[in-house]
Amino acid sequence: VDSSRALQVTSYSGATYSPTLRAITLNLMTEQLTLTFSETIRGTSFITTSITIVNAVASSANGIDGFTLTGGLTATRLTAEGFQYHNVAVVNLSLPDLNTVKRLENVATSNSSTFIRLTHPSVDDMVGNTLVSMTAALEGTLIADVREPVLNGMEMNMSSGV
Repeated sequence: VDSSRALQVTSYSGATYSPTLRAITLNLMTEQLTLTFSETIRGTSFITTSITIVNAVASSANGIDGFTLTGGLTATRLTAEGFQYHNVAVVNLSLPDLNTVKRLENVATSNSSTFIRLTHPSVDDMVGNTLVSMTAALEGTLIADVREPVLNGMEMNMSSGV
């Protein structure tokens, strides 16, 4: 637009709606949980301990199995231009969290047993609107860990025979 033809804005109203969760992928091979939101999120606002992986869409009073993450690192995907803000958050699961999820017999064993509960606050959009608490079905792919276990170490006490 030619600057001589540009018009000044007379009224501006920022976004007032909160981001929503659109898709989820739990990849136990890459040890990552990928969350796709309806709009760009502020990656630095993401709280990994607000995520609970559960086996059903129900309240915890209904006796469902689940596990709330205790840590992990979060990164938003970079755009082609290199900006850090995006609508996708990737959680690199911590080793203790990953092992706990893998030990649970009724959670994250198939798409039908993998749901995510996000408590409030969990993430903000670029103007500070916070995602509301929700439980969502897995809308992506659950990629199971099919690797054979590897022994990382052992201890032997020759005095006690153990």
